[in-house]
Amino acid sequence: MGAAVTEMVFSRAAFRPPPARTFVVDRPYVLRVLDTRTGWAVFLAVVTDPSLG
Repeated sequence: MGAAVTEMVFSRAAFRPPPARTFVVDRPYVLRVLDTRTGWAVFLAVVTDPSLG
């Protein structure tokens, strides 16, 4: 069994987000978000053919 939590806190203070960046994938890649305390992968994404969109 698993669970996920997303928590966001907002404030009325002036906040200007950084400019958006473009991430271009032109070859296969793997993205892994790792919990460094346990060594467990929290999130894993694999793109084998980026031309498929």
